[in-house]
Amino acid sequence: MLDVISHLFELGSVSLDAEYCMANAQEPTSLPMKPRMQWCPPSLLPFKDNFDAAMFSKENLVGVGVVIRDGGGLPIAALCKHVHYLCNVVDSEALAAHKAVQFALEVGLSEVEMEGGSLLICNALKDRDPCFASFGNIIEDTLALAGGLQRVVISHVKRDGNKAVHILARQAAQLSCDCLVWLEDVPEFLESVILSEMI
Repeated sequence: MLDVISHLFELGSVSLDAEYCMANAQEPTSLPMKPRMQWCPPSLLPFKDNFDAAMFSKENLVGVGVVIRDGGGLPIAALCKHVHYLCNVVDSEALAAHKAVQFALEVGLSEVEMEGGSLLICNALKDRDPCFASFGNIIEDTLALAGGLQRVVISHVKRDGNKAVHILARQAAQLSCDCLVWLEDVPEFLESVILSEMI
């Protein structure tokens, strides 16, 4: 009888051990995959106006890139401009935001989502509070200019979601003139980037 009890105890302990292991077993962990960042179509308004700046210290230039696209990712207009301006990176981004709003108005848009790579500048534009930083006057001018739009939404995007305008801003130093504009088109060197981001 003692043998039967000890045998049952052994069976019970095996099943309890197995049950404990199963209850506490963890799935093998793997590193979470980072989502691939890329340009996203406008979600609230019909057009998205992406902007970026690049600094060229030796030439005392700021390059500005702006691409306006519709909900399907098709380019409506693109701007590549260089400005003789000695400033810091954040001031350059503020200048790019100003040129993007100005360009949207020149193209004839009334509602646009603005998207830039500088979180500081995007927040300053969204806050609409007086800004006493070095770029404060540019922000004030940009907001006054944006008053000409019926609706504007400002958002921040990381560099991977702003590739086209980053490339365009970097090309500005190569311009033989101050500014180039493309309507319903983009320069050849941007075609593959734009096509890869289209829906």
